[in-house]
Amino acid sequence: MNEILIKKILTISESKDVNYALELQKQMVDHIQFKGKLKFFKTIAGVDISYNFDTGLCAIVIIDFSNFEVIEVVYGQRKVNFPYIPGLLFFREFPVFYEAFTRLKKVPDIIMFDGHGLSHPRMMGIATMSGIVLDLPTIG
Repeated sequence: MNEILIKKILTISESKDVNYALELQKQMVDHIQFKGKLKFFKTIAGVDISYNFDTGLCAIVIIDFSNFEVIEVVYGQRKVNFPYIPGLLFFREFPVFYEAFTRLKKVPDIIMFDGHGLSHPRMMGIATMSGIVLDLPTIG
């Protein structure tokens, strides 16, 4: 987990700095990794984020992939500061996701997001960027 990068992202989100957000996305493209096929994983997390006015709500559910039993469920809630700007939704959603992620007792082997990954126009959707920041495999 890259704590320095997480602090940058949270600062960008709080300050609503669109130019810095775009620049960080450009810088992070070089950090995309394809470590070959993921041959085995025991746990998979599903993530979804929704909104109630200016409050973001995140749910993370971790399941055992061998039998689909739920292992853990956590929630996060946080005031959303970054505006809705297509292509920069990561900066709106990551703080809410991270709020929930820090509550997990077990880190999953892989995380699946209801959001873009490499299909993002700059290949920097929430799945890609969160995977880089957390150093975990992700699917968007």
